[in-house]
Amino acid sequence: MLVHFAIDNGAGFDEPRLGALTQFWLEKRGNRWLPSRSDFDPLELREFLGDLYLVDALEWPKRLRFRLVGTNICKFTGRDVTNRYFDEIYRGAVLRDAMRAQGRAIETAGPARFTGAARLAEKVLIDCEAAVLPLSHDQVRVDMLLCMMVFGQRRYDL
Repeated sequence: MLVHFAIDNGAGFDEPRLGALTQFWLEKRGNRWLPSRSDFDPLELREFLGDLYLVDALEWPKRLRFRLVGTNICKFTGRDVTNRYFDEIYRGAVLRDAMRAQGRAIETAGPARFTGAARLAEKVLIDCEAAVLPLSHDQVRVDMLLCMMVFGQRRYDL
């Protein structure tokens, strides 16, 4: 759960791997509006896989669904939310902020970055940074997000 966060256009990342993934996304996009999921071979993404998550945006702006969540994220957060809708996991302000964090990339059809503090196990806050990269299978609408989240070293007990 994000407690406080900021969203921007993904122009600069603190974590170099987020910048590297965004550069890879830009290369896959080429001269098209957006790359598609099929442009990405998991073998090409192997250095990022544990920190990636895919979000289905077919029902935007009503709902988003975690299609896949990387093992590092699952281990770090202590849960696997693969195939679950955001509104099944989050409530209130937390749901609103999670939707906004992903929605920036959907609405602008461009890279987005969010930073903040994530609440883990209701007792610890830890810094996080994420890249949110839109995908389109038909070049008409954003239907999926390729995202990567990394957690920092700073923790805050509640």
